[in-house]
Order: sequence, then structure tokens, then C-alpha cells
Amino acid sequence: MLIRIIQFQILKMELCIMLLECCSQERTYLRYYGLLGQRFCMINKVHQENFEKCFVQQYSMIHRLETNKLRNVAKFFAHLLGTDALPWHVLSYIHLTEEDTTSSSRIFIKILFQELSEHLGIRLLNERLNDPMVQESFESIFPKDKIIQRTHGSALISSPPLGLVVLLKTFGNI
Repeated sequence: MLIRIIQFQILKMELCIMLLECCSQERTYLRYYGLLGQRFCMINKVHQENFEKCFVQQYSMIHRLETNKLRNVAKFFAHLLGTDALPWHVLSYIHLTEEDTTSSSRIFIKILFQELSEHLGIRLLNERLNDPMVQESFESIFPKDKIIQRTHGSALISSPPLGLVVLLKTFGNI
């Protein structure tokens, strides 16, 4: 019986990995995969936890992905975050400093926030980022105490296509 339970848990993780891999293989992002991931997260908390693990794993190996795969993965996770299928605390894994990021991870973060701003709108995204319940999760992205890190994060997020200058006012008037 214990072996069956363990196998079932492994299969659930494999399902999440397979969904993310299929999404990354597409030429363009298909919302279908985001909706499937969202549905799995809403059905069972185990799937949500597995997608959290997938986020951490994907972000740590993001430098290995081609640009198109990177874009699809970022859009997939933006969909899960934007629909609250994935908790926002997964963003605490991202440390937005020059030392901790690569060009690939900066592109990933930029696409992630662009998609969130398109999906939620600037006003709602601003509310989410200012929510006291999740402020700790954004400390590694928008540090308020270290001016150099804050400047680096602001430069990335405030690029003209993203247009999140409104959000930056909240995180230190840079």
C-alpha cells in the first residue's frame, strides 16, 4: 500500500513536469496549458505544491532554456500566478541582484511581470504587490534596504514596454 501511495505521488509530480515541458515545446504560448495547470492546482493542493517545485527547478535552470522555451515557461507561471492557482510566495525564490541573475533569468522575470501586468492590469498588480500578506515574498525582488539592489531591480522592471513605473513608486521612489 505504501508503495502505491509513493508511486501515486511521483506520478502527480510527473504530470506537472510533463505539462510544463509540453508547454515549453510549443512555438508560441498556448493558454490551454495554463488553464490545465490552473485546473490541476485548483483540484488538488498536491499539484499546486508540485508546480511550486517546478517553478523553483525551472528558475534555477533557466539559463539552459532557449528563448522561446523560456518565454513559454514564464507565461505559463504568470498565468498560474495571475489566476491565484500558484501562491505568490514562489517569487521569494527570485533574488534580483546582478550577482544572482543571468541574462536568461532577467528575461524570464521581465516576461513574467509583463504577462502579469497584461493579465491583471497595472492597478490590480500594484495591489497584489502591496498586499501586506505577501510583502515578504517580494523582498528579494524589490529590496527596500539596499539601494544598489533596488536600482538593479527597478531598471529591469521599469523598461518601457512593461510600463510598471507606477509600481516602482511603491518600492522606493527610484
